Amino acid sequence: MNLTTIKNVVMAAIFLPSLFMLLGSIAVVRTSYLEYLALDEDKHYADLLSQAGSIAASVLPQEARATIAYLADGSPHNTSAMHEARSAMDQARQDFYFAVSDAVIVDDRLEQLLESWNVSYKSIRDFRLAVDSGEATIKQIIAAYRPAALIQLEVVDFLGTRVTDRTLLHKSVEFFNILTAHQGGLVTNFLVRRSLTENGLDVADRDALATAQGLHRAGISQLRYHTDAPIIHDIMIFEQSETGKKIERFAQAVLANVLPLTGDTVGEWDKLQKARFDFWRTKIGEEIADIRKSGDDLASRARFHLMLVLGISMTLFVLVAIVIILAARGVNLVDRLTREREILIGELRSAAQTDLLTGLYNRRGFEQAAVTLLSQAVGLRWVSIVLFDLDHFKQVNDAYGHDAGDAVLREVALIARRHFRNFDLLVRHGGEEFLALLPDCTIEETVKIAEKVRIAIETAEIALPSGEKLKISASFGCAGREDKAGRHMLEPLIKRADLALYAAKHSGRNRVVADAFVPENQDRSRKRMA
Repeated sequence: MNLTTIKNVVMAAIFLPSLFMLLGSIAVVRTSYLEYLALDEDKHYADLLSQAGSIAASVLPQEARATIAYLADGSPHNTSAMHEARSAMDQARQDFYFAVSDAVIVDDRLEQLLESWNVSYKSIRDFRLAVDSGEATIKQIIAAYRPAALIQLEVVDFLGTRVTDRTLLHKSVEFFNILTAHQGGLVTNFLVRRSLTENGLDVADRDALATAQGLHRAGISQLRYHTDAPIIHDIMIFEQSETGKKIERFAQAVLANVLPLTGDTVGEWDKLQKARFDFWRTKIGEEIADIRKSGDDLASRARFHLMLVLGISMTLFVLVAIVIILAARGVNLVDRLTREREILIGELRSAAQTDLLTGLYNRRGFEQAAVTLLSQAVGLRWVSIVLFDLDHFKQVNDAYGHDAGDAVLREVALIARRHFRNFDLLVRHGGEEFLALLPDCTIEETVKIAEKVRIAIETAEIALPSGEKLKISASFGCAGREDKAGRHMLEPLIKRADLALYAAKHSGRNRVVADAFVPENQDRSRKRMA
């Protein structure tokens, strides 16, 4: 080996490790920078969540309350308070739009929500003009402000789905459920007080009150899964307190039209609602502050993480030999963290696709799973849909409570898992309605399977939390189609199954109907069961 060759070998031994070190350092810095961007993006989502929630829970209701006070008594004090509330609302809306612009979020769904928010805000401005001209009434308050509040709730829900940090994601779910319950409570307050002052409600307002009560209960029901959080714990204690129970009794009495209408009753309701509004405003403020703090923590972590990696990279350039080892370990560490992050994101996505009560797919998860199943299937001859709905399920909730209703839904889901085929897709389609996708199954075979499930549900004795046993039945609608299936086929199949389910409901319930056709052997089966 001549000197030139030895020199080249030595140079290669020096420069190649340095080159690999440089490439490794660039890879580490790039990966860490992407992590920094993700954390920084979550920080923006935390800020937007807090702003959107504040508008829905505080700013909008405050303007509505100030407007009600003005319409009841147009004194200078009430007039000033109303204009201050309007200014606060306009400023909060402007700040939110600036924050969205700064975050540089590009998403069609967000664009649609912001467009809907613009439309609802225009309605609010039109209502303000009507108030100023003396043409508005207190009865129009809900129609003027509630659409904007509901859109803000949708914005909160959407922003929560974009979060990747597990802690912030958990808090965003809590926040959405708190806002949902609070929104139902605000509408309940308005309608109950109007009933007390106007001697009752009309049918539309009574339906709106029942809907608001349902919205409040739904939010509280979801919060029960997060009672480890101090704020949620306090809310649950308030709901079970004497004040919370009195508010519930008032609302139920108004719905039943049995509440005595006296001045003392109105005064008592106002005291209860003041206590409720102050409590919820405080807790929502604490939740907003907590989310903002989480966002600040994410930003600090991101900056610290980025600066630390940059410092290590500079050190690696000076100490070549050490850097090569550290770079290799760093790459391995980043790879492991990346894999763990991908696993975590996969778990979060799976949770977002699963109904927490029954463990079945929700609609989002079902759509993705169905597309995957149908696109990968080879030689598929038939695709069938079974849509079934529990009979008189509302009576179960009314008679035994929502805990009993949840127990029934879980047991029905277990029965469906046991009696449908292992590779059939099951989904909780909404409320007490379930859906099953049966690949490579003719309509005749589908009807037989549905009948087995129907009999299993009918004969099951479901244990309730109280220790009682309950029996329930279900109505089934089936639809199927021959030939290769694709995503474009699911919607018409589901519509046909829904029509069949409608026919089953209106032909006596507790039966299976396939495309509006009831198999003869089903009547014989029911007779044998009798």
